[in-house]
Amino acid sequence: MIRIFFLALALAAAGTASANGKVFEIVEHAAEVMELELTADTRQLIYARRCDECPTVALSLDPQTRVFDGRRLISLGMATAFQKRGGTIFFDPATRKITRIVYWPVSRSDS
Repeated sequence: MIRIFFLALALAAAGTASANGKVFEIVEHAAEVMELELTADTRQLIYARRCDECPTVALSLDPQTRVFDGRRLISLGMATAFQKRGGTIFFDPATRKITRIVYWPVSRSDS
């Protein structure tokens, strides 16, 4: 019963937001890459797919791209040591510029 209440509340809020002329806007897309290979070059392309059925897209890395090892911000130079490690790439769908890369933690079975 509580779930139905919260669902109704969320739907009402969404209806109110669109009635006020405000709509949800997609500001980033994400793609999971199983084996990232970065170089120290801040102007490089990474090829990724958002889903198994989605086409491969070329995404551009630039000096404003932030790189994280989990929650810790790291430099692009430090990220070059993480060859073949997976992560999530967040990018602007309009420009296809990468806004941030988040490397996944290494599990004990992988090390």
